[in-house]
Amino acid sequence: MIIKRDIVLLLLVFFSVYSIAFFIFFVRPNSGMTENKVTEMIDSRINKFESRFETGQKSDDEINAQIKAISSIIEELNSKSTSRNDNKLSEKVSEVTKSLQNLQTQFNSDITLLKSSLESAIKGKVNPAPIKNALSLSSSDDPTTMLNLKPFINYAIRLQLDDKRMPKHQSVRVPAAIRAEIETVASSLPSSLTKLKTMFRNCFVSTINTTTQLAPDGTTHVFTGDIPALWLRDSSAQVHHYLPLASKDLHLQVILEGLVTRQSQFVLLDPYSNAFRFEDEPNVQISFQEKNDGKTTKIWERKYEVDSLAYFLSLSYKYWQSVGTTVCKASGVYTKEDVWINAVEKVVDVWIAEQNHDPQTSPYKYHSEMPQGGRANPTQYTGMTWSGFRPSDDACQYNYLVPSNMFAVVTLKQMEEMIPNFYDNKQNLIKKIVKLYKDIDEGIHKHAIVEQNGKKIYAYETDGKGNYNLMDDANVPSLLSIPYLNYTSERDPSGEITQNTRQWVLSKNNRYYYEGSKAKGIGSPHTYHGYIWPIALTMQALTTTNEDEILNMIESCIVTDAGTNLMHESFDPNNPSRFSRPWFAWANSLFGEMIVKYQKIIQKKWQGKSF
Repeated sequence: MIIKRDIVLLLLVFFSVYSIAFFIFFVRPNSGMTENKVTEMIDSRINKFESRFETGQKSDDEINAQIKAISSIIEELNSKSTSRNDNKLSEKVSEVTKSLQNLQTQFNSDITLLKSSLESAIKGKVNPAPIKNALSLSSSDDPTTMLNLKPFINYAIRLQLDDKRMPKHQSVRVPAAIRAEIETVASSLPSSLTKLKTMFRNCFVSTINTTTQLAPDGTTHVFTGDIPALWLRDSSAQVHHYLPLASKDLHLQVILEGLVTRQSQFVLLDPYSNAFRFEDEPNVQISFQEKNDGKTTKIWERKYEVDSLAYFLSLSYKYWQSVGTTVCKASGVYTKEDVWINAVEKVVDVWIAEQNHDPQTSPYKYHSEMPQGGRANPTQYTGMTWSGFRPSDDACQYNYLVPSNMFAVVTLKQMEEMIPNFYDNKQNLIKKIVKLYKDIDEGIHKHAIVEQNGKKIYAYETDGKGNYNLMDDANVPSLLSIPYLNYTSERDPSGEITQNTRQWVLSKNNRYYYEGSKAKGIGSPHTYHGYIWPIALTMQALTTTNEDEILNMIESCIVTDAGTNLMHESFDPNNPSRFSRPWFAWANSLFGEMIVKYQKIIQKKWQGKSF
């Protein structure tokens, strides 16, 4: 952005110099133009042009036309001076030529300085002052303009960073599209809902404003909140509500593409790990047991979770759906050095290998938190793929985790659709993907359906040996979240099993469904007994069409925030001032997503209501 602005202003100065020469050579004898008038004219043109450019009124066609015109100025002036055989004119031409050359030299110097400042800033050596209007045109309706500006926006973003809260990295300014969405939605809510407006503002911006870091390699590190590591699952879910806004915001595109690339790198580093550090920490203290569990100076936690890899695929697909193939090809997010496609292939290969999990041969042999002395309970082939841990980071009781396998089916189908848009030589990969999701879906319906009270429902976990774990957990993917994941199957065309399952998990049949005086909903064995998770409340709202249920869930979130105007990990439904994790960005993001989705229902039904 800054570079392009400098180019345009440079061109403007060129034309101004040319105009001065024209007045001097041909017009001034008859026009009575004074030096002051010429100066005023130039200043006026510069101010007008700057104003038009900063408000987005200057098109690429105009700029290109100016570029073509400026390239012929020297030649034209030389031609005129030669034809007139005028020494005085030749001297003036030389002056103009020298001025143009000086401007070009200065421009090149500025570019060099900009790049040097960028490199120093990224390495943390200096903290450059913010660049004026660096991101003022990061949003545009013109795809061509956005593609041309994108590399310069990337520079500008990194030079704008100045956040003392996070001294070890560079935090991110909030992109214009996010700021605009917040104002649009907040202003649409009834004026009496002042607390809801405040909560929405805080929650919607939480991830980008408090947990997003720009790494030295140009990628984006999104950590969970009060834990400084990036979880593949959490980071994808934390930015989910920003994805629809990316198509017209370059700043946001750079951030999201940086996250996709960073996740790709982490998957290639170790597809069995779920959480990663911001940078290699060679001096970090790691105990003997932690080393046995897979922790390293780069890996925060090595708990193998099917859903973590599915979230990586889901983020990749949904970003592509938001911005389109042309933008993604231009940036190289899915093609540069084949990093992304290699990571996708790694995911597919791991899932295929773990259809037949054997602790003797699998790269994932042991974790101290798993049953059977860290080896996990035995399983039998079902077609589903094995998972060591749940999305709560708790060990599975039975290792075919059904909601995670459903999510795998969804994301594999997304890869089948997406990959041919970027690669025309991956037919074998596509064949493996298709066979894998068909195997998993068949396994779900052969081995993970049980009957309760005369109705078929999905189990939460199974081992393929006839054992089932009937429950649900607040963390997503969950059985409650099946519609949110967009999982459907030809083996349940009416969705009856999904609806039966929803009714079951939202009842006391589910041992992690709790009720209190302030709220009722699903909790998790990961937190205190009886505590409800706001993630489960928002997910209940996001998976129903019943307006009363939706509003009840929104109200439950509002009245249980303990006065913080933010969501938490979990809370006591009888005393919400008792809660876990005050800084938990995933829950905040889901709350923001819920309010955006249901703002019209709130407008219609909550006029005059106050919180």
